[in-house]
Amino acid sequence: MQDSVSSSSSSESKGTTFIRYGIHEREIPAGQTANDVIKQYTKLWKMEDGTAAYCGTEKLDGDTVLKDGQSIEFVKKAGEKG
Repeated sequence: MQDSVSSSSSSESKGTTFIRYGIHEREIPAGQTANDVIKQYTKLWKMEDGTAAYCGTEKLDGDTVLKDGQSIEFVKKAGEKG
């Protein structure tokens, strides 16, 4: 019985992550890093250099693994002063 619990929890740990960039949005398998997603969607969604990932108001590092149930927004780099 413990085997079925283990396999069930491992399949639940993947899940899906909702991603958005401008007008584009998609649900993808969880477990990828923010950089993986940027690399995968750069051409398809015409992502610009310096695109950053945010979960709510928190900016994510490129190595952050996207988790089940998260909603991630990718935004282009805004202008900087100076």
